[in-house]
Amino acid sequence: MTTPTPSTETLATFAATLRFDAIPTPVIRRTEDLLLDWVGSCLAGKDARAVEILAAFMESMGPSTGPSTGPSEILIHRRTSSPLMAAMVNAAASHGAEQDGVHNGWVFQPVTVVFSPG
Repeated sequence: MTTPTPSTETLATFAATLRFDAIPTPVIRRTEDLLLDWVGSCLAGKDARAVEILAAFMESMGPSTGPSTGPSEILIHRRTSSPLMAAMVNAAASHGAEQDGVHNGWVFQPVTVVFSPG
């Protein structure tokens, strides 16, 4: 087992001990804006053929008790599955219409990789 570097340990400790009331209001508001943008991107990309193909495949590979079981929601179908399956389909859908990085103000927009697994 690898010993975490001090920066990894510091970041992990910060994340594990962060309290919601300690987050500045502007950060919360910006996160709300990004979440809304991400949901809109998922909905805009939901009908893309590639997304539908990936969704069908991931759902067939999902929990053995059926495609509508698990703790995580596949937004484009409103069904649930495993966190891995839902994250994969949600990320694909949010990239179906999203153009991350084509505007200088959004070059480091992390919404697809941060919100999809959430």
